[in-house]
Amino acid sequence: MSEIMKVAAVTKKFQKQFALNNVSFDLNEGEILGLVGPNGAGKTTLMRTIVGLIRNFDGKIVCNVDSKTIDKGNRLFGCMIETPKFYPYMSGYQNLKFFAAMNGKLDRKKLSEIITLTGLSSAIQKKVKTYSLGMTQRLGLAQAFLGNPKLLILDEPTNSLDPNGVKIIRQYLVKLATEKKVSILISSHTLSEIEKICNRVVVLKKGSVMEILDMNEKTVEDTIFAFETNELDEFVSLLKKKNIVIEDITDNIIKIRLQKENLAPFIKDVVLKDINFTSVYEVRETLEEKFYDLTGGSKIV
Repeated sequence: MSEIMKVAAVTKKFQKQFALNNVSFDLNEGEILGLVGPNGAGKTTLMRTIVGLIRNFDGKIVCNVDSKTIDKGNRLFGCMIETPKFYPYMSGYQNLKFFAAMNGKLDRKKLSEIITLTGLSSAIQKKVKTYSLGMTQRLGLAQAFLGNPKLLILDEPTNSLDPNGVKIIRQYLVKLATEKKVSILISSHTLSEIEKICNRVVVLKKGSVMEILDMNEKTVEDTIFAFETNELDEFVSLLKKKNIVIEDITDNIIKIRLQKENLAPFIKDVVLKDINFTSVYEVRETLEEKFYDLTGGSKIV
């Protein structure tokens, strides 16, 4: 997988306050990279910096896209950052035609597909000043998709969309990444949505990268097993003898960290010690749980 964009030690100060502090990560071709963090973590500032809306910063942002792939009518970036702005007295269609023309080419078939995809068909001929927040959000997504961009930078793209709209956009983003090899950087306060579509997730806090999580990789540390038992004292005693880490004990459920290959021998030991248990199952730590661990319980909104 080739690297499309590299963010290297990007630092931005507003007065004496760090908005971004030595932020580094890469984005690969066809990858969906999530960006999460509490309010004030620097997500929007980082996206504005990447697309050139903030120019005075330290560090480097390098895009490794072959210029031959950026033909006339296509573009490197498609972006939607914060609340999208449009000409209020023009219709949604007129706004999209205007932005498409700025790329040097108007593909009416492509434009029609994007309008249908984003659920704008019934409102596209109405003036934007009549649009609700959700419809404006949809128009912002449509504008971002114009010009067959190689990179999509999307700040809270499903904000104000209904559940069906969220699902449609999610499926389209995955299709763009897998079939068209479009690289996507996306932020969202809905961690479950980020978890569903992202290959990796960058966790920001106070302008710094706390960790980059690989959503496709399951490490030894992530392997937690839960045992349900009415003989907790005996179970805990056995765990201590074997130096097995106890993650949590709630009611009659005890959670432990264990390598998968050691699970069967451990269960055999439990049976030999005549310790009864009614069930055992693997517990996967969600992105939300990882987020709270990394940010010290900070709320994302």
